[in-house]
Parts: sequence; structure tokens; C-alpha cells
Amino acid sequence: DEQTLLDRAAAEGLTDINLSVHHYKPEFNRSFMRLQQLPDPESIAAESRLLGVRLRLNCNLISEHIGTLAEVVNYVAWATNLRPKDVYFRDLHRIHNGTTATQFAKKAEKVLYVDRERIDFDALVNQMRSFPAFVYQGKWGDKHAGQGEQHNFSYGDVAVKIGYTDIGNEDRSEATYFVFAPDGKLYGDWNGPGSELNSLINLDFPNEVQNHEQVSKDSSHSDYRAT
Repeated sequence: DEQTLLDRAAAEGLTDINLSVHHYKPEFNRSFMRLQQLPDPESIAAESRLLGVRLRLNCNLISEHIGTLAEVVNYVAWATNLRPKDVYFRDLHRIHNGTTATQFAKKAEKVLYVDRERIDFDALVNQMRSFPAFVYQGKWGDKHAGQGEQHNFSYGDVAVKIGYTDIGNEDRSEATYFVFAPDGKLYGDWNGPGSELNSLINLDFPNEVQNHEQVSKDSSHSDYRAT
């Protein structure tokens, strides 16, 4: 039988995958991803369960897609059928160096879109905390070495997380997150060529990363990667 990519990855020891699904309605997700054909999340979830690979569903919070409490509830209710390890809602990056970010994004409209579509993060967290189906589990206030914030909830048997990341005011001496760019190079943040990492040796890693046995030049520790 022909093997899938997930088959081969699991055989090599992969234990977790991060699947970006930005809307529970397939047509909206295809539009957002700008792809007419996408594997359906249900089949990927079923295959991952058979292989013993844990699934995280990743959803960007965007005002015109998933950006309200009602839509978050609809998404999580849909996601429970896929039995993921967790569901992660990500606020759009908060960009502190708009000039630099625009320079390397090449198109200013990308930054303008992010600013326009960003939701009211604090208001949504408070609404989730007041919604009976979500049980608040606490706040992780040192996400990406202090470059963000994460709130943890449970919804039945599913862990639900919501967080944001600040971009543009990073301490260059610390590893906040890794960006694996299309050029095949590893960067320490989103701020352009000056952030390219030629070595991980001199970076001040957070304790969680220091204690992780897989940290190496080809690190795949997804909690420290911006997506």
C-alpha cells in the first residue's frame, strides 16, 4: 500500500502534529488558505489517531472569520469530533516595528490587513471565562520568553488555548521562537535578515527549552515556533 506523509513521519518517531484549520466550514477554510483543494481535517484526525500521533488544531483569530465568542464556541464544538490533543486560537501578531515589518513583508497591505482584522483579545478571553462550557485553567504569562500571553481552558475533554505574540521588540540574545522560512534558513524572529540564526549555541534559552532533549540545530519544538 502507498504510504502517506503522516505514515512515514510517524514511522520516524513523530508524536505530534499542528494542523492549521482556520474555519470549521470547508469553503471558508479553503478561501482563507487560498487553496481550492485541501485534505479534510476529519480524515487527517482519523489517520493520526490510528498512528498514535497527537493532533493540535490551530486557528487564527480573524474578525471576519473566527473572531467572536459564538464562532469560537462553534469551532470548538466542531473540533471535539476530531478528538484533538488541544485547540489553539492565535491572535494575529502584534507588530511593534511596522516600518521594518512592512519592509520585509514587501507589501504594506499585509500589515494593514493584520491591524484591521485583529480581534479584541482581552474582551474575548473575558467572554470565554464567563461562558459556562469553558472551564478556565489559568494563564501562562511568559509565552515565548515574555513576548506573549496564553490562557488555558478546557471544554469537556478538549484543552483549549488562546494566545498572542508580540513582534518587533524581541531581545536578540534570547530564543523567543523559531521561524523556518521558505528560503530554508532558520530565524530567531520575524524581523528580517538580521535575525538569521547561524548557530543556537550563544542564545539564552528558556528553561523549558534547555530541558528538552530534542533541542538542536534542526529543532522541531513547536511551542517555540511562530505560526
